[in-house]
Amino acid sequence: MKPYLRKFKRHLETRFKGSLVKVSHVGKPHAKEYLSSLVKEGALERVMWGWYWVPAKMSDVYDFLRMDMNFKVLSGQTAASIWNGDFIHRDSCVLKVRDRSYAKALERFGETRGWEIHAEYTTEELRYVGMEGLLVETMEQAVVDCLRRYAFHDAFAILYHNKDEIGLTEVKRRHYWERLPRSNIRLRQILEYAWSRIMGQPARSIRDEYVKRNVDEALDRVIALG
Repeated sequence: MKPYLRKFKRHLETRFKGSLVKVSHVGKPHAKEYLSSLVKEGALERVMWGWYWVPAKMSDVYDFLRMDMNFKVLSGQTAASIWNGDFIHRDSCVLKVRDRSYAKALERFGETRGWEIHAEYTTEELRYVGMEGLLVETMEQAVVDCLRRYAFHDAFAILYHNKDEIGLTEVKRRHYWERLPRSNIRLRQILEYAWSRIMGQPARSIRDEYVKRNVDEALDRVIALG
């Protein structure tokens, strides 16, 4: 390897080891040319057009996500499994990101490792906390995301396992008018119904038989196994 490439490689390993990178991240003259040269040398992995991976030892997808320098937030069912004690174990990993091309690079990189990564580009406000080297949606936001995906078991397990901590009033306020996708039922109505059942209180019925059937099925399982 030529000396200038060796120096460039050391720069990458110092700043980006284990991470996905693109040319604009590197901030060095001739970065595009040098990145391509390192791929040919076998010192760098091309993930897709414009994206590369700086090799490092890693044990699983979460090890990779901790090393990767790009902004991403564990969301939906993946965040739920953290907040509800892995009530439903899932091998897939759901993430929210701010960069469309990074979302594609994440999924492509996951495919090469046998990981099922679902990266969703979003411009909405993200609410998250730091946890063991990762950014994770707050439990309140994870509940909302799971409801939007009809992942009722995951959402209600968060409610059940965090009765004393979850800020349900604030969730209902922020999503007061939001409707469940493909229905006329508001998220607030589902949350109020689920909370009443979990707390053993009288619950106002949901006026959509399909949604109610699925909500009740999930609540029955969560309460029975909780």
